[in-house]
Order: sequence, then structure tokens, then C-alpha cells
Amino acid sequence: MYDRAASDNTVECMLESLIRMLGKSNQRVEELSKRVGQLELIILSQCKNEHARQLVDMEEERRELTHQKAQSQQAQ
Repeated sequence: MYDRAASDNTVECMLESLIRMLGKSNQRVEELSKRVGQLELIILSQCKNEHARQLVDMEEERRELTHQKAQSQQAQ
């Protein structure tokens, strides 16, 4: 009888420990998912910023070419 009670207690303790471990594991998965989401937002933001920079650079080049063309026409 004693062995049965001790065995039941051991199994109960192991189950409780497993439940705690699973809870911590789920928490870690949620934290990891949150971090992945944050990284995705950062990457998207950087891509948008890079695209905006490219547009600004293109506009500056266009203005410079227009200015050079105007100067060349005035020189003629």
C-alpha cells in the first residue's frame, strides 16, 4: 500500500513538473513569436526607408541633370 501511494505521489509530482515545463515552453514560444514580429516590422520599415532614399536620390539626379541641361542650353 505504501509503495502505491509513493508511486502515485511521484507520478503526480512529475505531471505537475511537466505542466510547468510546458507552460514555460509556451511562454518562450510566445516571446519568440513577438520578437519575430518586431523584426519583421523593423525589416519592413528599413525597406520602406531604403525605397524612399532611392526615390530622393533619383529626384536629386533628375534635378541635377535638368540644371546641367539648362546651363548647357544657355551656353549655346
